Amino acid sequence: MKKSLSIILCFAVVLTTFAIGFSAFAGADSLSVVSGPDKLYYLDAADKIDVTGTVLSVKQGMGEQTITLTENIERKGALADAVPTTASTESTTVADETTTEAAAAETVTSTEAETEKVDPKKVEVYYDYPLAQGENEVIFKYEDKTASANVYVDANPVKSISITKAPTQKDYYYGYDNDKDVNLSGLEITVVFNPCGGEKEQTFVYKYDDVKSLTFKGYKFNMYFAYQLKVGKNPVIVTYLNKETQFELNYEEVVVGDVNGDGAVNAADLVRLSRIVINDEDLPYNALETDIETDGKINQKDLKALRQMLTMPDDKGEFDWVFDAQLLSYMVSKDGYFYTNSDPWQRNFGFNALYDYATPYTFMYYDTFRVFFDYGTYEDGTVKQWMIQPWKGQYGMVLYGAELGVYTKPETRVTPHYDCASDEDLLGMTMTVYKDEKEAFTMPYDMYWWITGFKPGALDNYTDMSKPHSQLTLKFTVDLKSEEMAKLFAEGLEEKGFEKVGFIDTVNFRKVDTYMISGNRVVFLWRNIVDSDKGTNM
Repeated sequence: MKKSLSIILCFAVVLTTFAIGFSAFAGADSLSVVSGPDKLYYLDAADKIDVTGTVLSVKQGMGEQTITLTENIERKGALADAVPTTASTESTTVADETTTEAAAAETVTSTEAETEKVDPKKVEVYYDYPLAQGENEVIFKYEDKTASANVYVDANPVKSISITKAPTQKDYYYGYDNDKDVNLSGLEITVVFNPCGGEKEQTFVYKYDDVKSLTFKGYKFNMYFAYQLKVGKNPVIVTYLNKETQFELNYEEVVVGDVNGDGAVNAADLVRLSRIVINDEDLPYNALETDIETDGKINQKDLKALRQMLTMPDDKGEFDWVFDAQLLSYMVSKDGYFYTNSDPWQRNFGFNALYDYATPYTFMYYDTFRVFFDYGTYEDGTVKQWMIQPWKGQYGMVLYGAELGVYTKPETRVTPHYDCASDEDLLGMTMTVYKDEKEAFTMPYDMYWWITGFKPGALDNYTDMSKPHSQLTLKFTVDLKSEEMAKLFAEGLEEKGFEKVGFIDTVNFRKVDTYMISGNRVVFLWRNIVDSDKGTNM
């Protein structure tokens, strides 16, 4: 009995093994479409279908293999030629983009007995041609098994496109990056396709990852700048099958010498670069704008180049390109000189002599003197003390010019700090600046508390504070509040060394440091007088 049972068991094992082996090599049991071709939409019925990207699943016995068609397969014939077997044909709706990406590589899912490897070259493709408007079935045949997917013919398949995510890199440098390709990494575009052939509206997201091209669902995204590239915001137009969207890229201007990145090149940049190079301070800077010598290093060579840049005119003999007047509440005239607006931020701080002592450390070298007198009272009867002070010289290494300020303080204030004149104490003034006895510019007559004027350029030996900056001669006209006030101001000028004359000579400049008075108007011509015999900048 035991012997016969053993024979039966052995016979069963043989049969089982034979069955397994037979199923492993007997061919495909079934075929199904995991996801359809990459190109689902066609604009013209005369187009040939491209099945590249199709993912198929083939079952053989106990195993299942998934393959991706990486090359297009030419049409073998019409749908009827495929002779589909109903029982073994699985018509599959196209999967979404996520499914397609998950099945992008060939995988073997069977862990059972060894199965015959599926050969993609044995896959055949059938569809009716020419294509029909709307839905078109594509049959895939492997051995005697078939499965199908749908593609669509639509002259206007896209409903809309939109930027889901702009590229990660949005900022570029104008002049340096103009000819470089835009980095599209991180770009995502949502494409909504119209309903077609009874299918519902479909939405896909295109993701650019430096591996994919700009081709999506068989058609290419076209991208171009909306306008000629410029400094600032630049829209990039994206089109896809007659639909349009856009994203923006920012192109920053590279201002060589703008060490502190404020958009201007002036003495502040020289201070910043000196601290970086000489003091070895860890301060932020833009390498493209700071590496003036363009040798890939930030060092003394750049410091020297910036100093020359700030003190030498350009090839036209002008300095307009090195200063942004707005940084100091300055305005620029049509004639190319700078001046303060009527209510700059400096008006909030008043003035005292300590301000003048500190100016060489800010690269300002000028002559000055002060005239003091008492005139009038405040509403509470307190005597009003006045200080009128002019300046002339070099400002910030890139400008020369002059100023005249009007200041007041109550007699009861012990400290010598003066307030900027109020609106009720504005004085009518005009000012003409002469360089080397030639008129540089004139500030128009108006009511001022602070009249200013500066022009790009550098004076000779302007850092030498042992003598006045005699290259500059100033003519000021000041209308005081009354004849009495004019006399007080004129007396102050005489105390400083000005000589009274019958007229001011601005033709031959035979006499300078002179003044004349007529009614409440005082006109004075200033060149050499300063407040200290130890230096011009008291």
